[in-house]
Amino acid sequence: MLQEKIQVDIFGRRYELNIEGLTPMEASALASQVTEKMLEVQKTTRVVDTSRLAVLAALNFADELRRLGTKHSEFTQAVSERSQALKKILDETLKEP
Repeated sequence: MLQEKIQVDIFGRRYELNIEGLTPMEASALASQVTEKMLEVQKTTRVVDTSRLAVLAALNFADELRRLGTKHSEFTQAVSERSQALKKILDETLKEP
């Protein structure tokens, strides 16, 4: 299977990426997000080493992902509880003569 490759710029460096499952536009958008995060981290930490910035940016993304996962779990639980409550009400309503 032939994998499509594109070149993207991340924080002033050019990278060639295999973009299986992504469009070139999506891959470029992700690269832009990484650059933005690295710039954000650089402004708040004053770190200039690219490797350290990349690791700190990755940690920021990981924390955001963790927080979103927690929110998703809480939302899923709330939807499940409401669905069960609505099912109970519906079942009781349908049982009435």
